[in-house]
Amino acid sequence: MNPTPALPASGEGADAFSTEHMKSANRVSVLRNEQRLSGQEPRSPSACGGIKGGSPQDASTIAHRPDFAHPNNPSSIIVIMMRKGTKILTVFPATGRDDVMSVPGQAIEGLQPGDLVYAHDGRSYPVVRVIARRYPGIMMGISHVQAPERLWLTADHLVLTARRVRQLGMGGEWFGIPSTHVDFARAMRHQATPPEAHLWKRLRRDALGVTFRRQHQIGPYIADFYCRQAGLVVEVDGKGTHSSEDAQEYDRQRDAYLAALGLRVIRFSASDVNYQTDEVIEAILHATRELVLTDDPEKQWRYASSLIVGDYVYFGVNQQMAAITDIKIEETVDEAYNLNVMGAPSLITEVCTIQTTLN
Repeated sequence: MNPTPALPASGEGADAFSTEHMKSANRVSVLRNEQRLSGQEPRSPSACGGIKGGSPQDASTIAHRPDFAHPNNPSSIIVIMMRKGTKILTVFPATGRDDVMSVPGQAIEGLQPGDLVYAHDGRSYPVVRVIARRYPGIMMGISHVQAPERLWLTADHLVLTARRVRQLGMGGEWFGIPSTHVDFARAMRHQATPPEAHLWKRLRRDALGVTFRRQHQIGPYIADFYCRQAGLVVEVDGKGTHSSEDAQEYDRQRDAYLAALGLRVIRFSASDVNYQTDEVIEAILHATRELVLTDDPEKQWRYASSLIVGDYVYFGVNQQMAAITDIKIEETVDEAYNLNVMGAPSLITEVCTIQTTLN
């Protein structure tokens, strides 16, 4: 067994980094389990409410201008679940100057079809419709010192953040890899366990839309599977090799080391990989949505549920950075709104930038 190396320094320390991430994830997990057991697990927002408080079938009457796409057109984008009062950066002509644009924060419930909203690519996009919702479920409130107020998001909102990854070379390679690991990793690829080989068949050749590498060297460790595009490590735990206390402690310290590098580690038992393969693939696919931006590798999308205090988020038209100072998690039944915006890859709020999803 390899000795566990010292964790790299990071902000308040690698231990604080890993512990804070686990606390946040555990709080969300506990709340979701309580809802599931009580039969109150939140429904999809699309199952509730309607257009500005009306019924869902009224949607086509809202996008009335001929230059708008129909709401069912795939070029329309929907932002899922924004709480009432959320301020969206919106473009309006400045008073008395037709050639100058001002960028006020407009409450989401006040937006109208035809209003222009900003995305992180610096462009503005037209609003197609605003849909009133009632949302029962878990919400996360994030704040930073430059934000006028806290922003509430669902756990699955993707937020644009500064990438946490450290110790990468100019070519994206990891530092601190022992020379013996190159041959060792190559041998392990040819001696994969049956569960590892089974999972590799589902991950290889960019089957999930991203590239996975197997038996990949990261510092002093070798990861079962690694996706550079999402900063993701996937491990398969065999019953015999990971059941002892020493092995579990080794895995904990190893995971803490990888988390301190800015990587996300998810583990599956060999039994789950063999007998619940589709569920395992779904969980991995969900994790791969936390993508690094191809045109700016210093930025990465992260689920609100995986944010921690100290993460840097981007806000404002000029995409300034600010460190998260506080995160709150609560169960709520809230008045909220979905926003259809034509072609927008994201929306900018007064607190951070949020990725949109296809309607």
